[in-house]
Amino acid sequence: QTWLSLGNRPALAPAEEMRHLEQATRLDSTLLLARIYLASTYHLFGSAAGVSLGRGDSAFQSLDALTNRMNSYEKTILAFMRAQVRSDNLGMIDAIRLAVAADSSTRLISWLPDRVAGANRMREYLTLRRLMATSINPRIQRMTKSSAYWSLDIAAHHLLGDHAEELELARALRKERPAGLVQLGFEAIALVAVD
Repeated sequence: QTWLSLGNRPALAPAEEMRHLEQATRLDSTLLLARIYLASTYHLFGSAAGVSLGRGDSAFQSLDALTNRMNSYEKTILAFMRAQVRSDNLGMIDAIRLAVAADSSTRLISWLPDRVAGANRMREYLTLRRLMATSINPRIQRMTKSSAYWSLDIAAHHLLGDHAEELELARALRKERPAGLVQLGFEAIALVAVD
């Protein structure tokens, strides 16, 4: 059951993940996380594996009858997955905040900056990134140093009109990848914005 916790699951192709989750729910129907993940996998990737969207809908409906058996973490994951299926950034943010309130070590925290940016809340995104950079949790600190976030950081500063900070970050990113055209583009946009 440990691989079922969000963030600890192995990266599998959607059809293979569906088979694993279907097998897990057949072997033990009380594995509510497996049922939650299966419902969301049907919705998110089912068409690629030949599964109808209705199968995901009915899987989610069957979970409604089981919420009284779910612990708070399972309820939070269900809320997160439902919001993810609907592409509802605000719903995912709310579910992540509930999960963090219940367990500050949850891996859902890693989804928060991206979802906040997806909701176009750039000031909150930058504040969150600063808070995460000073976190005591080493995993969270490593995550905030990932260059994958740099483009979001640059975009946030651009949208907020903080072009000096945008240029500084664009130059740092370009220094890390000097031959990258995307990095050159970020620096050029920042230079134009500063002038």
